[in-house]
Amino acid sequence: SILDLIRIDDRIIIIEEYISGDTLEELVQSKRINERMAQMVVRQLLEVLSVLHRQNIVHRDINPGNVLVSTDSVVKLLDFGIARMPKEGQGRDTTILGTAGYAAPEQFGFQQTDARSDIYSLGVLFHVMLTGSQPQGNVCCHPAYQKFVQKCIALEPNQRYQNVLEAYR
Repeated sequence: SILDLIRIDDRIIIIEEYISGDTLEELVQSKRINERMAQMVVRQLLEVLSVLHRQNIVHRDINPGNVLVSTDSVVKLLDFGIARMPKEGQGRDTTILGTAGYAAPEQFGFQQTDARSDIYSLGVLFHVMLTGSQPQGNVCCHPAYQKFVQKCIALEPNQRYQNVLEAYR
């Protein structure tokens, strides 16, 4: 939650609530994440993305450093600095941004990002939580979730889950 906004000259300082917990980056690096926790994180992120996507907001930077798991196991999606709203009739994003390895191919100027771009990033994130490494190509090396991850990280957006509700099933 935003607690306060302070304007100093041409800058705005945002004071936000403090949330006790660890980022997924810290959890993966210290090997404190297991299959059950990875499933819980993905389920909660799908719920968060459902709310964002209904508002036509695409996060565009879902990566281990931008996901926090609080001490009471509530998943928080952080850093909306490059979030955007898709624009009708626009062929591609005007700014190429995102975290390498997690950003969907379309974020690199090929076409406009949309909800499927966040689904791509979520698939990569899930693979990293399960295996500790990025998927090679669009292949998941965790057999129990191979079909799910591969559909999330398909290079062509039309081959991915088309929305988070479809992915949640």
